[in-house]
Amino acid sequence: MEVLFENNLDLTKELYVKFVQKNYVKFRKKYRAFVLTAFIATFVLMLLSISLKGFLWFTIFTLVACAFFAFMFFKAYVLYAGKGYKSLMDLHGGTPQITTLFYQDKIEVKTPRSILTIYYDQITSIIETDQLYIPMVGRQGVMLKKDGFATGSYETFMSFIKEKCTNLK
Repeated sequence: MEVLFENNLDLTKELYVKFVQKNYVKFRKKYRAFVLTAFIATFVLMLLSISLKGFLWFTIFTLVACAFFAFMFFKAYVLYAGKGYKSLMDLHGGTPQITTLFYQDKIEVKTPRSILTIYYDQITSIIETDQLYIPMVGRQGVMLKKDGFATGSYETFMSFIKEKCTNLK
């Protein structure tokens, strides 16, 4: 079987954090809506407590709660990314090295410990960062470094993958 495209990626923590951030924003919408609602409610309570003299402790509590909810809305993915990357490092015994091979009918994702086969019709969406192109199978992604193509080029790959992935949303 002929390899049409080959992509090599050394998955650094920086790249993994960017993936988790994009994934978090795309798939955690209900969670983020809840956090935003909690932030607004807490902010209103804080304003109310400021207007009521003698409630300094409540004002401080609501201020801390507002800061917490703001962090959870904008940066909670950092918590997920740290734990996830550590697990990957433990599993792979160092920086994960991923080779992704594209054939006419399937994709093979290879690491020193495993091979995963994905068919093009399983890909439902695509996430993109400044350095990564990530075909998604549900909430799981196949991370490809844009400048990591050893066979083929990123430009020709873009046309190829959009043609092959018939279930993109």
